[in-house]
Amino acid sequence: LNRLLIKFAKEIHQTSKDKGFYDNTNYNEKLLRLHGEVAELAEAYNQKPFKTDKHLPDEFNLDVELADVIIRC
Repeated sequence: LNRLLIKFAKEIHQTSKDKGFYDNTNYNEKLLRLHGEVAELAEAYNQKPFKTDKHLPDEFNLDVELADVIIRC
């Protein structure tokens, strides 16, 4: 199980890097990016009824923005 989790973590990390969610920017910039994602999550939450995401039409934008916050963390 431990090896599987490590493999999964590496795949997630690589996907994050490929999508631009991870780079060698400084701490302040990372914090600002996280803040931006939280703001987008709040905006999506306030759009009721919830709308589908323009990039992932099978998902609600609230779910996509929450995933972005988790990725940034």
